[in-house]
Amino acid sequence: MQKKLQKQEKTLGLLVLLIMLVALVPLYIVADYAHPSVDDYSYGKLTAEAWEQTGSLWQVLVTAWERTAYTYETHQGTFVSVFLMRLQPGIFGEDYYFLTTVFLLSTFLVCSILFYYAFFNRIFKADRVKSWIIAAVLSLGAMEFTHVVSDSFYWYNGGITYTFFYSMEALLFAMLIYMYTAKKKAVKCVLCFICMILAVVACGGNYVTSLVTLELLVFVCAVTGLVEYKWIKKENKKKASVCKVNIRQSLASNQNGLNSNKKIEKKQKKEENCKTFLRKNGIIEKYRIWLKKQIDAIVGEVENTSQFSKSLEDFGSKKTVKNNLNAERAICVQEEGAKRIPNVRFTTWNLYLCLFVLLAAVVTFLFVVIAPGNALRQEKTGEANNPVIAIMLS
Repeated sequence: MQKKLQKQEKTLGLLVLLIMLVALVPLYIVADYAHPSVDDYSYGKLTAEAWEQTGSLWQVLVTAWERTAYTYETHQGTFVSVFLMRLQPGIFGEDYYFLTTVFLLSTFLVCSILFYYAFFNRIFKADRVKSWIIAAVLSLGAMEFTHVVSDSFYWYNGGITYTFFYSMEALLFAMLIYMYTAKKKAVKCVLCFICMILAVVACGGNYVTSLVTLELLVFVCAVTGLVEYKWIKKENKKKASVCKVNIRQSLASNQNGLNSNKKIEKKQKKEENCKTFLRKNGIIEKYRIWLKKQIDAIVGEVENTSQFSKSLEDFGSKKTVKNNLNAERAICVQEEGAKRIPNVRFTTWNLYLCLFVLLAAVVTFLFVVIAPGNALRQEKTGEANNPVIAIMLS
């Protein structure tokens, strides 16, 4: 029955993949009719001239970087999106503008599917096939129900400013999930570095994505800290209870040892009295030999009966045994504390890495919002064109 269900799930997964491919084909075909418009010309003018004059891709990148710095100083602080807007495919020839749709649509689907897959597979522990089906259906639905398809997937400047950076935001949180659930610290560190780069890219795209990403990262750090705190508290309670159980068992064992030694002493005394009685009353020699063997056997058993017999001789009294239990309790607490320290460090490692990503996002957000171009534009117009800028600059 289980194998049959798994086979049906795989068949459904392949069907979803087929539906997605069928839905994508016409969208990619229509991309051949797309052409530059509006901001594509103003942002791509100088980079197009650099390509025509030099034919060097490096010179195009240098020009884009210089114009991005100029825009940052005079117009707005979204430096990542401005840099990418100056590299629209039309600067190399209008025949290449169809790459806009290929790039934007493919990036959107890949990042969206990766986020949903990581979310359901790593957080909700769904298997791979189910996670793929859910991720593909949700991503396909988001693509099909896009409000303005022309601006989202067929216009480079509009799509790169909003669609692309939404994709980068989804990819960022997918990597955060993989970072949080990774088991090796080396993998966590590599993913943290990738997340920091993605945080800079996502927060440098547009004001809306920058603000939303920052808020979500604060929420993620708060939830991570709360989960780690509860986990550490639970583990400490568990280890404390284990330590108490060990102490109780040790106390019970020592008490049993004391009782066992008392019984042995009484038995030895009884045997000695029996031996003395037999000697005094002149019992025949063979009984004396037989009794001697019995007594030797009993003495041998006495020496191996309890593991606490030697400790009893060393301690000599209940007070010494109690002191030994206190020492054992201290050793138990010390050992548990030594075990607890690496666990605390390992669990809070996730929180530290999330805070590093948040720090990268905060710094980028400040660079974007508190830019000379924003203040200059506000001074010229008398008000900020973006509500986020208005709030931050007030």
